[in-house]
Amino acid sequence: MFSVKDRILEIIKDYAKLYSSFEELQKDNRILPKGDQKTGVIGEYYGKCYADTLDKLNNAVYAEPGETFDLKYFNKKTDSPIRIQVKSVSAYSKTRTIAPLNMKRINGKKPFDYLYLIALDKGFEPIGFYINSYDEVFMNTKDKKSLDKVFGTKMKGGNSKGSGIYNFKNNLCGELRVAIACTKQ
Repeated sequence: MFSVKDRILEIIKDYAKLYSSFEELQKDNRILPKGDQKTGVIGEYYGKCYADTLDKLNNAVYAEPGETFDLKYFNKKTDSPIRIQVKSVSAYSKTRTIAPLNMKRINGKKPFDYLYLIALDKGFEPIGFYINSYDEVFMNTKDKKSLDKVFGTKMKGGNSKGSGIYNFKNNLCGELRVAIACTKQ
């Protein structure tokens, strides 16, 4: 019979194996994005699956670490990049707090065009998917003059209605799940 300590050590070993498997697939930043927070990595992968359906050529790419966005693809009509920031929260989060959101313009340029908000269940499957534009989020923030980062906002779900700066009216989770299923083929 295992002691509690033995069970904890077993779980740590299992987690280490899974973590290592993620890291292996993250090496080239093409299959999965680089990053340490696995909830965010999973959310970015799902976001890429969705962006690939918008692009039709499946050439959405992950940003390099340190960029102000997570994904980008090219809009064929305007031949310009569409930059996407992805924020994910799993059902394991009691507070539903979203990681800080960079809103700072550099040389007048927006840090991202669209924000994908992805809520995940305890199996890390999407249960909520909301798209907001940079302009929409910016207009809903209170202090626009000193706005560099947005801290402490909440994702919709659980006991949270979500923060008011985000639009949670249109849940596109069904479309996201279709995009993920198409990617698996």
